[in-house]
Amino acid sequence: MRRSRLLISMAGLAAFIACMDATGPDPGLQALDGMAPWVRHLNADKDGDGYGDSELNILAMADDSPRLVTYRKTFKACKSKSQKLQIGYLAKPDVVTGLFLELEIPKYSLSRMPNGRRIASWECVWITATIDPDNMVVKFEPEGLKFRSSKPAKLRMWYTYANLDLNGDGVVDHKDEEIIDEDLALWRLPYDGGAWVKIGSVHAENAMQFTARLTRFSHYAVAH
Repeated sequence: MRRSRLLISMAGLAAFIACMDATGPDPGLQALDGMAPWVRHLNADKDGDGYGDSELNILAMADDSPRLVTYRKTFKACKSKSQKLQIGYLAKPDVVTGLFLELEIPKYSLSRMPNGRRIASWECVWITATIDPDNMVVKFEPEGLKFRSSKPAKLRMWYTYANLDLNGDGVVDHKDEEIIDEDLALWRLPYDGGAWVKIGSVHAENAMQFTARLTRFSHYAVAH
């Protein structure tokens, strides 16, 4: 099974998870303003014609999934330094729960603010990642922040604890495997009210992970 194979490969993450800091008294239950509309807005441009004429199915968290260490994280990214944000799950007894996402920003990757102003080499930008508690979707702010195309940011998202009954028939079987193999991808919502679009990504199925290079901030989801 994919999940059991993944636990072995993630043993090295245990030390990191132990030192993550939580935001708020109960991050699994805290209200996150602005997330619900994204999950409700599921128009997707699946045929590439520029119109949101298809429905996007964002992966939901499994009922027995552990909570994340935090659902909102803010950090300062400086243009002259490389930065990495990692958000993982709260530890469970005798289980290495691992990561939900990792955002890597290379040195001199930051390019322009959302208003088009160039970011100076000495400047820093406050970046916030907000994750929906029930679905595998994240927003990054400031929305529209741009990265150099020659030094893009890198986003990794794991769907280790997703509900893998993707066709909703009550069982996880070969039909769901086919959806994972053929249709599962990373999707981006360019702007509120727009249609979700599929972005180029590398799917490591054994690790249950997607990796994508980002040239600007938006909303991202693991979906089909």
